[in-house]
Amino acid sequence: MLITAKIWHEKERTADAQFHLTIAEASHNVVLFHTTKGLFDLLQRNVITNIGGLYLRGDTRERIMAQHTAIFRAIIDGKPETAQAESHTHLRYVQTILMEMEQEARRMARTQRMQQT
Repeated sequence: MLITAKIWHEKERTADAQFHLTIAEASHNVVLFHTTKGLFDLLQRNVITNIGGLYLRGDTRERIMAQHTAIFRAIIDGKPETAQAESHTHLRYVQTILMEMEQEARRMARTQRMQQT
């Protein structure tokens, strides 16, 4: 069961990275699309690394999925301003969570160093 969950999470994280690439393509912004496509492997590794930790935090996974759904819905409904606003909300949220995770990792590392001395 643990292996199945691990495979599921890897597929979900890969789909998350693909979602972001698809959004760049749908923007019809040639520079954004080619930049994102050129960085896709890096984006995918970064998302796989970071999203794994994000999904372990409370309701973060559900909030990210809701944000992705809102972005997707705005695009499908032909509402670019809404899609842009939802994208900004999503990016701010993820940035905040990643910063909190980094701060927590620093605190833990500091605590471990203090315990070793």
